Amino acid sequence: KRILVDRLSENNILDDVNIDPSLLNNLNELIDTSIKISKKEKKDLDFEWSIDSNDKLWFLQCRPITIKDKNKLLYGYEPIVYNETLSPFGKDLAEKRYVYWVKANKSFYLTYFEDNLKEIDSIMYCKTEWKTPRFFKKKWMDFIKIIRLLNYKSILLKYDKYLTSIKNKINFYNEEILPKDKHKLFNKLKSFIELYNDYQYESIPVLKISTIQASILKKLCTICYGEKIGYEHFSKIISSGTSISSKRNRELNSLIFDLNQQFRIKHKFKNFDEFISAVNSNSIMDEWNYRFSSFLEEYGYIWANIYPRDPIWELNGKAILKSLFSNINNYNSIPINKIEETKPENMNLILGLILKPVINLFENLVIKNFHHKEDRNHYVYKNVSLIKNILIELGILFYKNKSLHHERDIFYLKINEINNMIYKSENNYNKIAKERRNKYYYYN
Repeated sequence: KRILVDRLSENNILDDVNIDPSLLNNLNELIDTSIKISKKEKKDLDFEWSIDSNDKLWFLQCRPITIKDKNKLLYGYEPIVYNETLSPFGKDLAEKRYVYWVKANKSFYLTYFEDNLKEIDSIMYCKTEWKTPRFFKKKWMDFIKIIRLLNYKSILLKYDKYLTSIKNKINFYNEEILPKDKHKLFNKLKSFIELYNDYQYESIPVLKISTIQASILKKLCTICYGEKIGYEHFSKIISSGTSISSKRNRELNSLIFDLNQQFRIKHKFKNFDEFISAVNSNSIMDEWNYRFSSFLEEYGYIWANIYPRDPIWELNGKAILKSLFSNINNYNSIPINKIEETKPENMNLILGLILKPVINLFENLVIKNFHHKEDRNHYVYKNVSLIKNILIELGILFYKNKSLHHERDIFYLKINEINNMIYKSENNYNKIAKERRNKYYYYN
């Protein structure tokens, strides 16, 4: 039985738990001792303990409680975003995304599970109760994974067709001139959110397939080559495929190379604004500026100051500056990744003969498919960027007609509240947005 102790107030919850009276002394000793050890170590600890036949208490093990474990232990929920408070709009978006995530998992595993969301100290927490057929019990999901794995080609084929339409929509939205009418802008916002949620649902199967294939390969590598070398070999395999990440890195290195050619020597800028000023004052850099702006529009989320699934994120200028200049004098073009022909030398001979064909099979699968996992994040963040852009345009309109104190106060309103401001002409959200903004900065 798990027992929780509030180590800050040193109060226990024994009164709320049905405990055998003969064990009360042991449990009080357990609580007192655990508090003393936690205070000595200056951290919250998770203890494993036992009481022997002579009623003597033994501590078997203790370890630090991680943020994830601690929240799950205390609340029974896991935070959607760790150590970050979501903006009100971001929280609204996260709730809707979570619903689609639940639907996608239900469909993938052919099972049922209850979903629940809870807000604690302005942080969103989720709790999912899985319910599988009694006959298979916990093995049901493993069984479904095998079925999906055997049918992976049709899943990938369906996703590839869907992804083509997503790319076309994103390109269309990027090139389209946004309207200045608040009603049309809000309709665009709803279509962006619909696109975001739809992608969340449709991309789950391919994400799980690529993850399952990679986890099997990792296990095979560690069995065949040993933990250390097996993991190193596995890491080379998953990084050898062509992904959006490798494309992004090549583009970034090309920008750094061109910058290096112009400045010749490493120039120390005090801040990002000084760097931009230096670049803008050089007419030769006009083309570079255009390329850099296009790069930020496509991949700017990697320099987000917060988790980029919340549209309130902003570019972190210092992080960009560090990326551009940390290696400006040590530019090396990134070659297209290729797998080394030679396998690790310390392969277990017997296992090697048995597992080599299977390892080769999963290596090829991972090379072809693992990039879907990383690419999926890119399109998720691109969708959020579309939502972010439309929100800013709406915020500007509300600020101009004095409905908001600041254009970015739009991020502190929920979707239905924005709807009310537009279609019901409600103007009482100015104060609400300001109060939420202050609360948001307090928690962050």
